[in-house]
Amino acid sequence: MPEIIPNWHPIFVHFTIALYAVAAALYALAQIAGGRSWAGVVVAAARINLWTGAALSILTVIAGIDAFFTVHHDASQAVFMTDHRRWAIATAVIWWFIAVLEAARAFQGKKAHLAVAFLLVVAVAPLAVTGWKGGELVYRNRIGIVATRMTPANGVTVGIDGLG
Repeated sequence: MPEIIPNWHPIFVHFTIALYAVAAALYALAQIAGGRSWAGVVVAAARINLWTGAALSILTVIAGIDAFFTVHHDASQAVFMTDHRRWAIATAVIWWFIAVLEAARAFQGKKAHLAVAFLLVVAVAPLAVTGWKGGELVYRNRIGIVATRMTPANGVTVGIDGLG
């Protein structure tokens, strides 16, 4: 793996979050659309996003667990990593439950239901909290960041923290 990317978790997680957020938005749009002719296409797109997000989130969780054990961190940072991990696993289980529920409904030929749209919109909250906590790990606690040195045009070598 390239040295600049210490693990695959950041790559998978961004796609997972985007797919889930789009699924929730599309389910909500389908409910607003009601019986309009294009509502069925929106539901199909929502389901594809939901199920693709659920499948990809399995890799996201695996990569996150790998990162937890392989990315360098100290004891003070481990507290934040553990908190993020707890939120991430709970959030993954919530979304997997909804994805399986909706897969069963789709297999039975059932249309999208307001309750599923509501569950998805509500499930965006723990998804956002988990993503925020992950961002805090990287940007505030500097976990998973590979220190680099850059040499700008003036020839002065500068670290990522702005110090030479």
